[in-house]
Amino acid sequence: MERNVNNRFQLGLIIFLLMLAVGMGIIIFWLLRERDASQPVPQAALVEPSQPAAATTVATPSRNTSTASATAASLPTPTFVPVNPANAGSAVPPAQTDSAPLAPQPSRAAPPQPIAPTSAPVSVRADGTTVRLDDDTWRGGYRSARGYGGRSATWIYGTNTQYSSMQAAFVLDERPTGATRLVIEGMDSEDGPKTPILITVNDVEIFNGPNPLPNDDLPLETGTWDSAAFPFDPGLLRAGQNTIQITNLKPGAFSLPPFFMLDYALVTLE
Repeated sequence: MERNVNNRFQLGLIIFLLMLAVGMGIIIFWLLRERDASQPVPQAALVEPSQPAAATTVATPSRNTSTASATAASLPTPTFVPVNPANAGSAVPPAQTDSAPLAPQPSRAAPPQPIAPTSAPVSVRADGTTVRLDDDTWRGGYRSARGYGGRSATWIYGTNTQYSSMQAAFVLDERPTGATRLVIEGMDSEDGPKTPILITVNDVEIFNGPNPLPNDDLPLETGTWDSAAFPFDPGLLRAGQNTIQITNLKPGAFSLPPFFMLDYALVTLE
């Protein structure tokens, strides 16, 4: 009897201890769960860098070719600024300046305000035995009051221009019977070959060949002015109006060689 009581007591104690252990486990599990739930879940921080890091971009092929082309066309074109080694340590790139390419400059300063070419001559009456035809008497050439080499002048340029020929007219009371000649004060262009010219008196040729006047050496202050004489038959002149014409026979551009330059001309009569 006593033995049975002891066995029951031991069994009850064991059951009690098991229930106590289970209860303690439940309490501990509940406490741990409550603690984990009370702590905030860490979120990933998104930080936007102030300066983008250099990266290599790999293009992803697109199935839609037209869409890819349109997207590429809409992207801005990068501008590359060359770095001056002297400013390599500076954060500010050197300022850029837009400058147009320099246009080719002519061999001389072209006189402004040209006189338009015209076929209407200006008549000058002979004074005794000499007719003086100043540069402003000649029509068809290019001239300016500013002149050149310290003098006023008229130019004739190549046949490609509208200033390739010039003429002047004068009036005689009677036909001369003695020797006559045309004296020209002028210059040739600065290039090596002499400018071929044609000189006519009343549409009759009196000279056809290289200009005998000295080449211009391009000092704008003085020039190389000199004179050349061209004798001709006095029978070419007549009482009344007479015309002398000088023509550049070689192609060329305006304000460039080959050209012929005249300061004045004299017609001497005997």
